[in-house]
Amino acid sequence: MGNRALRKRAGQLLKQAGHGKRLWRGSKRRGRSHFNARHTRHVIERLERKPGDLVNDCDGFNHVIKDYIIWWGEWDTNFLVVNVDQYAFEDGRWSCGCPYGPVDAWTVDQIRNFHDLSDETIESHREGGWWTEKNQKLIDRIRSGDPITDERGVKLPLE
Repeated sequence: MGNRALRKRAGQLLKQAGHGKRLWRGSKRRGRSHFNARHTRHVIERLERKPGDLVNDCDGFNHVIKDYIIWWGEWDTNFLVVNVDQYAFEDGRWSCGCPYGPVDAWTVDQIRNFHDLSDETIESHREGGWWTEKNQKLIDRIRSGDPITDERGVKLPLE
């Protein structure tokens, strides 16, 4: 698929999401240089996920998408670019917004293995000041065999 077709698909998805189909406002030359194939595929990938879909975020748990976070980034006074880099989740969180997340949903076993840390890792996190009481409760539940997620991989509340 060429750049023109990618930009057209991204515009269609923006329109379906309830926004205008323009990917930029300003110079056509600058817009086409910014919306190269890689960036446009990124926008398309984010817009193809719909509210209600399940994704895995940087915290290692699956979340249900509630809405897109679509905003206009200003490069200078004459050029605005659409950005779709985050989601609002049903649990009240926003996705982290990092370039590689959120990703497709993980299985419950993948989530459990991600959070099952070694004693050395836990100790280094404590020394760095990153370990909290919630982290310890999560590890205690994993090691006792209690579930940490429901069947979809969404985090259960810690008591």
